[in-house]
Amino acid sequence: MDSSPREFAHYLQASMTEQGAPLSDAQMAALDIALDGKVTRKRVAPHVLQDDSVPWKIKLIATLVRDETAEEAAEITRRAEKRLEIMLWKAKDGPPPEGVGFDELATQGTWWVPKGSPPVKIADMNIEHRRNVIAYLQRYAEKLKFAHDFNLVHSFPSDPPDGVADALDGIQAELETTTPIDWINSTTLMKALRKADRKASKEARKALAR
Repeated sequence: MDSSPREFAHYLQASMTEQGAPLSDAQMAALDIALDGKVTRKRVAPHVLQDDSVPWKIKLIATLVRDETAEEAAEITRRAEKRLEIMLWKAKDGPPPEGVGFDELATQGTWWVPKGSPPVKIADMNIEHRRNVIAYLQRYAEKLKFAHDFNLVHSFPSDPPDGVADALDGIQAELETTTPIDWINSTTLMKALRKADRKASKEARKALAR
C-alpha cells in the first residue's frame, strides 16, 4: 500500500526530535523532493509469542530517487569490465587479472596467485613453495569444495526441462559423493603442481647423483 512522502517525513521528524536532532525546514524540503512519492506502507503483525494486546506496527519504506552521478556510472562500468575480464581470462593470455577466484585457477595448470603477491608461474616456483601450496590446498580442500559446489548448484536454472533436470541431479549427486580431497586432487591446478613437483624432485636427484 502506497503512503505519502509527507507521512514518512512526519514520522522521521518525530523520531529525530526525540533524539534531540530535528530536521531543518530545508532538510525536510529536500527529503520531499528526494522521495518523489516513493513511499510504501506495510502493516507488521506482532510476534506470535507477544500478547494479543500488542498493536500492529506500520512500516514505512522509502525509496530515495535521484540521478546517477558521472562517478557512479563510471564505477559501474569499471566493475562490469572487470567481471568480463575475469570471465574471459585464459591461462595462455598471461597472468590472471586481479579478482580471479579459486574456481578459475582450479581449471588451469599454469598460474598460482600467492596471497598478497603477484601471480607466479607454477613452473617458476621453487620446490618448497610448490609443496606448501599443495599442502595448503589439501588442508583447505573441504572449504574450497563447499564454495565450489555452492556456486555451481546455485548457477543451475530454477525450473529446467525434465532431461536437463535429470542431468543436473546427476551432477549434484556426484558432487555429494566426491570427497574434498579427491576433488582437490582432480583439479587441473593440483595435477600441474604435482607434476612440476615430481619433475623438480627428479632433477634434484639427478644433480645429487653427479
